[in-house]
Amino acid sequence: MTRASIDIRSITDEHAVDYRENGWVAVPGLLDPDTAGEMLEVARRYAAGELATAPLDLAMWREWRFVARDDAAEPFRSVAYSPRTAHAISRLEGHGGGIRYWTDKVACKYPSAAENGSSPTGWHQDFPNHPIDRVGGATVWIALDDVLPEQGSISFLSGSTGPDRWAGPTAAARGPTAETSSSRTRGCSSSTRWPRR
Repeated sequence: MTRASIDIRSITDEHAVDYRENGWVAVPGLLDPDTAGEMLEVARRYAAGELATAPLDLAMWREWRFVARDDAAEPFRSVAYSPRTAHAISRLEGHGGGIRYWTDKVACKYPSAAENGSSPTGWHQDFPNHPIDRVGGATVWIALDDVLPEQGSISFLSGSTGPDRWAGPTAAARGPTAETSSSRTRGCSSSTRWPRR
């Protein structure tokens, strides 16, 4: 059962314009710190093996899929299914229509030097991996713990919002400027549809 209300920050006109121009936007404080803190504690329980869902071990990270949908893990479920979340994404996309949930996951990157550590995540687009046959779509990434640029925080290619602007990894060298997002504050969120690493 989802919570009656989750505090999701409103998307401003500036957020929406930045998203449409750059293909990504950082929305500090998208979630209130208490909700983000609760999500971090649940994610730590998954990482510690305290929850029943088996992880998928990928070279770039370990992930637990459908923690909101199948496990009904709170507050993940309430955030994923909140009408306020849907409104925020719809506002960024600018179409004013409904948003459909597709997937959710907890992904944990481990230090590369550690035993079974995570490999670097190269430049990529999420959208080609999503079997969506409609216009639009967004990936919402929510940092639950502090990650600094020197630790390999997420980076985005600004201005890479169309398929004609992405021709593979070399686009980073010849194309738009790489923007790095430090996620020092829990609840800092970024939405993107195009290249990132």
